[in-house]
Amino acid sequence: MTVEADGGGDYPDAASAAADLGPGSTIVLGAGDHVLDGPIVWSGDLTITGAGSADTVVTAPGAVLEFSGGNLMITGVAFQSAGEEPGTVVAATDAAVDITDAAFSGGVWDGVDGSRVGAGLALQGSTSGTVAASFAARNHFGIAAYDASDITITDPTVLFNGEDGLTWTDDARGTVARAAISQNTLNGVFVAGRAEVTITDTTSTENGEFGVGITGSASVTVEGGSLEANGLSGLAVGGDARATVRNVTAHANAESGFVAFDRSTLDVEGGIATGNGFHGYEIQGTVTADIRSSNAEENDQHGYRIGGESTVGITDSFATANGYNGVAAAESGEVTCESVSAVENIGIGFEFSGAATGLLAEGSARRNGVQGVVAKEDATVTVRAVIVTGNASSGVAFADRASGRVVTSTITDNGNHGIAVLGEAAPLIRGNTIRGHEEEGTAGIALFTTGAAEIRNNEIHQNYFGIAISEEAAAIVLGGNDLYDNQIDVRQ
Repeated sequence: MTVEADGGGDYPDAASAAADLGPGSTIVLGAGDHVLDGPIVWSGDLTITGAGSADTVVTAPGAVLEFSGGNLMITGVAFQSAGEEPGTVVAATDAAVDITDAAFSGGVWDGVDGSRVGAGLALQGSTSGTVAASFAARNHFGIAAYDASDITITDPTVLFNGEDGLTWTDDARGTVARAAISQNTLNGVFVAGRAEVTITDTTSTENGEFGVGITGSASVTVEGGSLEANGLSGLAVGGDARATVRNVTAHANAESGFVAFDRSTLDVEGGIATGNGFHGYEIQGTVTADIRSSNAEENDQHGYRIGGESTVGITDSFATANGYNGVAAAESGEVTCESVSAVENIGIGFEFSGAATGLLAEGSARRNGVQGVVAKEDATVTVRAVIVTGNASSGVAFADRASGRVVTSTITDNGNHGIAVLGEAAPLIRGNTIRGHEEEGTAGIALFTTGAAEIRNNEIHQNYFGIAISEEAAAIVLGGNDLYDNQIDVRQ
């Protein structure tokens, strides 16, 4: 049955058609504005077809369509809630939906915490189906999936919503592909409860808080796309939730690129975090994180910042030209870096402080603005088969009560000492090649510690001092070191 905006067609208006027709009907709406006094309430199958969402507009003062219990097909129609009356523009409950080229705008929240009122499109109960090439703008929530709904959303545009652009919660499931999401007041995408969502090739930009926010015990996979210029961070996962990230760029966010906190799990491969206001990757709480084949570059503070009691593995990755340190581990964080390069950071390549523990294996610390590797306070770090070269100050430094090992590494051409041990630090330094510290007063290994450091079986050459030992370093143990071509092999 047809309805024209000027009153022509089979029915004078959409409300008359909806009141007269029953389940299984098709309503064809012509171009123009179709104004309702209240919502269409429908149960059973319904098809609504318009002339295109830019041309056919259905308007009501609050809710526009409340649908339940059947197949709902919408093509080429814009639904708009006008005025300030609270309402969800279109709600589908226990339905099968097939929505293409639709628009949803004007949903107003009722001000009740936890209320579902105010979405452009709400998918509830056991609703399933697809939403394609559609538009959700200037609602409280853009598109929201609740309960046990299962929705596939492709090629949407979602912007200017008063809270979140796309929302999944409860036990909802779904996928999002090729979404353009921007300028929502809180999050571009928000996933909570026990929801499970896959997001692919999506941009989420200039949202007030996060590009993607995940909490509860939700599980979210983000593949491809970019999270840029958000008011807090690109992606944030907290609670007991899990985030799996593949080949995603987080750029120019006001705080960090990727954030994990509470008891969450973060799994990143191919992540690129650049130009963020705080850190590239920020891990706090008791998080478990695995970061592989990823980059942190030109972030204002640290490339990777790990704290709390988190356990983090970083593999085959880079930290380059960050404003402070490449990798910074503090508090009781536990960090394993395998084949990680920290290059040309303004501060330190790798820094371990507090009671942090770390393993650096087969990577490099090169041309950083201060030291290559630092362990201080009560930190413990093992440096194994790492290249440490060209750093402005010492290559490796242990200070305060720090402990650990430096083994089978190559430490060359740093601006101060190759390895410096200070305070009460007591590392084991064994089997390394240390050379090229030739400025007057510099040493391959400089010992200013009162701790029982052990210096064994190192090849130390072409330095000003091979080993420099201060008066307070009475507890050190030397043995089996090969010193040659230094200006002075051992200075005591």
